[in-house]
Amino acid sequence: MIKFPVGIKDGGGVVKNTLLELNEDHVIPILDIVLKNTPLFEWKMIQIAKRFGVIRANSDKYLMKNILKLYRNTPLYEETLNELYHDKLEIEPVKEFIRDLKNGKINIIVNKNTEPSTFTRYLLEGSSFELLHPKRPDKEIIKYLKKRLLEKRVTVACLHCRNWKTTLSVNNFEDHPKCPQCGARYVGILRRRGDLEIVHKGHKGKIDEEEKKTLKEIKDSADLILPYGKKAIIVLAGIGIGPRTAKRILAKDRKNEEDLFKDILAAERVYARTKMFWQSNKQ
Repeated sequence: MIKFPVGIKDGGGVVKNTLLELNEDHVIPILDIVLKNTPLFEWKMIQIAKRFGVIRANSDKYLMKNILKLYRNTPLYEETLNELYHDKLEIEPVKEFIRDLKNGKINIIVNKNTEPSTFTRYLLEGSSFELLHPKRPDKEIIKYLKKRLLEKRVTVACLHCRNWKTTLSVNNFEDHPKCPQCGARYVGILRRRGDLEIVHKGHKGKIDEEEKKTLKEIKDSADLILPYGKKAIIVLAGIGIGPRTAKRILAKDRKNEEDLFKDILAAERVYARTKMFWQSNKQ
């Protein structure tokens, strides 16, 4: 989403021309310049500085920022960029996209509308920009949100026998999912590869601090699915919604299903405003 300053009459043309002028060799130099001024870069650099022992884990945030200024253009700085490129950003797909633009495999079409499309309005609702349309979500946005959540594929595993897992679209889960092998209804959501292995390791008691956090998140999701069933899976399928936020949403009394999706949408907006796209921790 691009917000143009007042006076730009043909924003679509500006974007199209800019994309056509891009070269795949420009990607890294542009990112090198832009990333250093983002919250993402600051967050990652603080993580690496803690790991290297440059700053203490409990240091004041203001002090951390001042220390980081001293380490500009140092190996610590370069390591931050390297890790961002490796862990958070997908460079090759961007280069491939630019190549496809150059050789005509992808065409750019500029559509001019008097008002945002349903999809665009949903993006705008989740942004921090001041908007000209009502903030109250209409039926079209709720309809789109519901479709997205029900079609999202989610992986669950049995935390009782630890021998079964499955991946389904949310809509295909039973109202109260249970393990077909042991019959237990204590199933939790796996969000990353290797999560089931952490469940097994956790049973043996041999996990590190980061794995303990992951295991707690899985168990917390199971604690919600047990009483709320499929409804909990729907809420947890929301962008940036972890067990703590889901618990708050599920605990509310509602007159109809639409109100549930309105609360999910509201939680996604909060996530978009406060955590942005880069933070991986779920609240």
